[in-house]
Amino acid sequence: RQEIERRIGEKEEEFASTRKSYAKAIEGMQGALETETKGKVEALRMKKKLESDVVDLETALEHANAANQESQRNIKMVQGRLREVQAKFEEESRAKEIARDALIAADRRANANQNALEEARTLLEQADRNRRMVEQELADTNESLSDMTCTNQAIQGGKMKI
Repeated sequence: RQEIERRIGEKEEEFASTRKSYAKAIEGMQGALETETKGKVEALRMKKKLESDVVDLETALEHANAANQESQRNIKMVQGRLREVQAKFEEESRAKEIARDALIAADRRANANQNALEEARTLLEQADRNRRMVEQELADTNESLSDMTCTNQAIQGGKMKI
């Protein structure tokens, strides 16, 4: 009886071990299935994205071709305008030369005026120095007058006391 129970226990352990290994195998298969499903979904998503990119690129190519044709028309128009601008440039260059001559004459007059201004400033500075000297002399004279007035009053005050 003990032998049978021991054998039953061993068989139950074997059965439990087999059950665990099968469970692990099933889990591994489920993981592989999930991974494969995710890969398939990712591949389908990438396929749709690539198809969308192809459509976008075809649209962009059509737009680029249309823009190229428009650019060619614009280039021809710009070339015509360039010729007009070159003619205007030559005309403006002639006017610039005339203006440059007038500027040189004006610079000469400005330099003469600047020299006159400097001379006037020098005279003004000299007059200002002379004014300050006269003001200083006036202040000195006023101070002397004040001292003499005080002395005079002291003398008169002394006379009155006598």
